[in-house]
Amino acid sequence: MAEIQQIVASYNRCGPYSQVAREFHISRNTVKKYVLRVTEVRSGLRDEILPSNREIFQPPRVVTDEILLLIRTLLEQNLTHPRKQRMNARQIFDQVIQSGYSISYTTVKRIISSWNKSHSSRDVYILQEPEPGYRAEFDWCKVSLQIKGVWTKVSMAVMVLTYSLFRFARLYYHETQQEVIDAHIQFFTEIQSVPRYIYYDNLKAVYDYSRKKFQDTYLQFASHYGYSYEVCNPVSPHEKEQMKRASVISEGMHSEREPHLNHSKKLNNGSLQLLSE
Repeated sequence: MAEIQQIVASYNRCGPYSQVAREFHISRNTVKKYVLRVTEVRSGLRDEILPSNREIFQPPRVVTDEILLLIRTLLEQNLTHPRKQRMNARQIFDQVIQSGYSISYTTVKRIISSWNKSHSSRDVYILQEPEPGYRAEFDWCKVSLQIKGVWTKVSMAVMVLTYSLFRFARLYYHETQQEVIDAHIQFFTEIQSVPRYIYYDNLKAVYDYSRKKFQDTYLQFASHYGYSYEVCNPVSPHEKEQMKRASVISEGMHSEREPHLNHSKKLNNGSLQLLSE
């Protein structure tokens, strides 16, 4: 009864039904029902808000403890089998029905989904706090430029220092190992230093994924400049977040602000100028 009085008081103070329903986490029809009943009691049309002899009908639960135990047992048995031999939701549902229980397929799927969430491992990522000059990232992106009156797609080598977020870019017509090495040399010249580590994302000119080893020419180049190197894991965008942002910025700057550059030297000077802004 006290909660009904709070509902009516909130309605009189704020209204409407939907707002009161959100406040008390009940349905709009429930709010309307009790507000109208209180109004009828005050006007003499009703003797009481809640009947003293009312009977509350509670329908029997479909999901009993026995059903939950059976489904969870089947799911735990699944873990002991090879993946291709495990029961799917439909097979588990059929097993429950054959055991004499009455339950819907949707309910079985909901129970399985809840169980999987509580029994599956979660990916945990640790926020990186790189030291100054410790790590740089390298990758390619594509930009569209008008060169000598013709729209052409060219490759842009992008490097970023993860501590300062300093970005460096240089344009090339190709993405061979020669261009990769030249971009590194230009980057080292620009920052007047060499990072301790450089990370790469699926770059064949640097890493041969079929043989799981770095390219010999690249190893000689890295050894000459004295830095270490790593490749990102496949399908791991969180490992190269700063590079992804730098590529997006580079593509947007060239496509929107400098679409008409006509000379390779001017193109690369434009890249450096735009990224330094």
